[in-house]
Amino acid sequence: MWNTLSGAHLEGHDAAQLEGAREHWKTMKTAGHTVTYWQQGADKRWERKA
Repeated sequence: MWNTLSGAHLEGHDAAQLEGAREHWKTMKTAGHTVTYWQQGADKRWERKA
């Protein structure tokens, strides 16, 4: 079963935005939610992480 609790597109160049996303990640994980993210590789394909 998939539940989407939050979705965000991050460029990774905005330090404040990135820090906020990391804090949100930690909060959700600590609360027991399964969390994942997608990262684009050197070959431009998207890979699911964590």
